[in-house]
Amino acid sequence: MNATQSSDVRLHHQHYTNLLAHLARRMESAQQHNDSRLLALLEVEQRQLAAEWSTRSTKGAIAPSLNLIQRFWQWLLVAIEDSSKLQVEKLSGTNGDTWWYAYDPGTGKALYAESESDVVKWIEDNRIGH
Repeated sequence: MNATQSSDVRLHHQHYTNLLAHLARRMESAQQHNDSRLLALLEVEQRQLAAEWSTRSTKGAIAPSLNLIQRFWQWLLVAIEDSSKLQVEKLSGTNGDTWWYAYDPGTGKALYAESESDVVKWIEDNRIGH
């Protein structure tokens, strides 16, 4: 192994170490927020990273596919996180009427209202987002 290859291996190892540290912080946050679904996904990611590292490190480098896998998981986690957030939309009918729709995926509660203030009151009364 020449100096360049040795440097590449060290950089890949540092990158892997950083990924694991970041993953551990995300898992701790998921535990603190009692988000078992996110925690389960992060545990899968952790196992995949470990498997990828053990497979590729024996060859002297991590495959470029690690970056692709990491980006996919980041995208998936953002999509899951977004899908669990309160959703509020202003809707307009074909006749020009306007109403509001709010949905809380955490509780399954939904509201159709005639005004924005009704939606705000509903959110506050139900302590949604706290």
